Amino acid sequence: MASEKPTLVFIPGAWHTAEYYEGVIAQLKGYGYEVHALRLPSVGGDETTTVADDAAHIQKTTSALAAEGKEIILVMHSYGGIPGTESAKGLLQKDRAAEGQKGGIVGLVYLTAFLLPEGLSMWQFLGGMPDWVVYNGKRMGLARTPEIMYNDLPAEEAESWSSKTLYHAAPSFETPLTYPAYKYVPVTYLQCEKDQAIPFAGQQAMAKIPGDHVKTPVCSSSHSPMLSMPETVVKVIREAAGETVA
Repeated sequence: MASEKPTLVFIPGAWHTAEYYEGVIAQLKGYGYEVHALRLPSVGGDETTTVADDAAHIQKTTSALAAEGKEIILVMHSYGGIPGTESAKGLLQKDRAAEGQKGGIVGLVYLTAFLLPEGLSMWQFLGGMPDWVVYNGKRMGLARTPEIMYNDLPAEEAESWSSKTLYHAAPSFETPLTYPAYKYVPVTYLQCEKDQAIPFAGQQAMAKIPGDHVKTPVCSSSHSPMLSMPETVVKVIREAAGETVA
């Protein structure tokens, strides 16, 4: 990587917006990073949104940054790992360099995120949805949200964050990953031991999919380490960006 720090692009998961990352983002900006946090169309938006739609939305930001010559790291949480991975097609730095262009994606950070095999949707990978995903037509909501998403936060805080979640478009869980970007760039996968949404064993299995070039730090967080362990998340991201952090 170049001496200039890479630009970070945050891709939230299902039901969540960029608001959940404000604490982490503030710290990273303090360390000199340019940060962009997106809201996916599938979150509280068009209920027909697919992975491809979310990926195209992400590319509007990343392609503009790459055109400016910026090196980019995608930071993805939960469902965000699927459209985030998909969106990297055509934007990897090494592919752009081969065409004489500067800038592009140089790394992927998965925060207890879905890292799927090529050709599978989340629905296929999981064999259906868990009982805490509630359907209302093509809109998906959450049941037992504090328990599933924020089980290591104080009860009042967990309830507050739960109240901010939005519906999510069901088709996005049913469309497959077509581009395994994780095969071609450095990958960091933060595994969270107390996660009730993606069990720890599932995270471990997904972190093995890319091969030997994956870093796999572990923390004791719930499914939302950006809220309960923001300093850990910041450390993981800074190290993925090439810093040595004590």
